[in-house]
Amino acid sequence: MKIAPIEIRNAEFPKIFRGFDPERVRSFLETIADQMEELIKENISLSERIKELDTKIEDYRRMENIMKEALLTAQKGAEELKRNAEKEAELLIRDAKIEAEKILNETKEELKRLRQEIEEIKARKKSLLLEFKTIIETQKKWIDAMLEREQ
Repeated sequence: MKIAPIEIRNAEFPKIFRGFDPERVRSFLETIADQMEELIKENISLSERIKELDTKIEDYRRMENIMKEALLTAQKGAEELKRNAEKEAELLIRDAKIEAEKILNETKEELKRLRQEIEEIKARKKSLLLEFKTIIETQKKWIDAMLEREQ
């Protein structure tokens, strides 16, 4: 079950004798909500960036297909200038492959970097959740100990 930052901010806890300081609880929940909002925004931003990069890759692939089709049409239409057309085509293909490879490598590196960032965000999220769990468990043990003393 996902918890939204607004749910954290709006969380209410009953007041009990010797309970938690409501101001500190509210402050802690506000901090958690703020950090969660930041992580959500960052995740959305990274997801949008990946979509943009995927779109660019697809555009480059379409451009490559268009270039290949144009090359075939030029070869069929220019049989008399076959040698010159072949030399030009080879140059175009080589340049296009170099440029496409360069662009593809840059895009792959950017995608790799974004995936690493996503993994780092996931790791930070897991770490934060473990910290929250530890805090909650510690507080539960403290409450249990206080309840045992009361008996």
